[in-house]
Amino acid sequence: TMTSYYPSHDRDVDIAIIGAGFAGSMVAIKAADLGLNVRVFDPHPEYPNRFRAEKLETDQYDGLERLGLVNLVQPRLSPFIDQVTVFHGRRRRIVPCKNHRGMDYQSTVNSFRQELKKNIPIITNKIERLTDDVDHCGIHLKDGSLCRARLAVVATGGSQQVRKSLGLRAPAA
Repeated sequence: TMTSYYPSHDRDVDIAIIGAGFAGSMVAIKAADLGLNVRVFDPHPEYPNRFRAEKLETDQYDGLERLGLVNLVQPRLSPFIDQVTVFHGRRRRIVPCKNHRGMDYQSTVNSFRQELKKNIPIITNKIERLTDDVDHCGIHLKDGSLCRARLAVVATGGSQQVRKSLGLRAPAA
């Protein structure tokens, strides 16, 4: 049995996850399953309604199955697909693939969030900055409150706006 590092304070947690998209929500669900005290931060109560489709490769699907999360994706998956259309700006290209499944990103992420909300609230207060100390990370919120965590996971999909606001550099090309 794991015990929480900060058992007596609501804002002091084992893991703070910044971003409740696909990866952030999965990490939060599994960390909570392990008995860790988790907080999730995302500016949106629901994943925004934007057109976005993704594909799951066979090993990704198998990984979700091993994690016990495939049931949250399964009803939203397409049958197997053999190609995807990739748009980058105005450029469009067709990429062949084998044994992949298409999924609607928004409904899948919101399905993960519904599961997540059973045990962990999504804090929609914006993050002003992160600090790192010897024994904890500080998540400083716009309203002046602070969450301290043993570990902070930034799962924002590489958002340039988030990187800039947190003082992080873009990955080298």
